[in-house]
Amino acid sequence: MRITFESHIYDSYSSSKAKDIIKKIDWEIWINKAGLPPFTANFTSIGEQNAVNLANEYIKLGGASSPSGFLSFKTWPNNQKMVFAG
Repeated sequence: MRITFESHIYDSYSSSKAKDIIKKIDWEIWINKAGLPPFTANFTSIGEQNAVNLANEYIKLGGASSPSGFLSFKTWPNNQKMVFAG
C-alpha cells in the first residue's frame, strides 16, 4: 500500500511537492491508529474522467444513438468500465 501510494504522489505532483506531502505522513499513526490521514490524495485519472464523460453523453442522448468515441470502451480496462457503468 505504501509503495503504491507514494508512487501515485510522485506521479501526480512535482518532485518537491511530493516530497513535502510524503514527509508529513506518519505511517505508523496513519495505518495503526484511529483518525484521518494528514493528506487526502486526489485519485482522479484521465481514464476515470473519460468513463464519466462517455456515460454522461449516453444519458444526454437518451438511448437515441451512441456518442462519438463509444468504440473506445472496448479497449478500456475493467476498472474504467466499472466507473462508466456506475
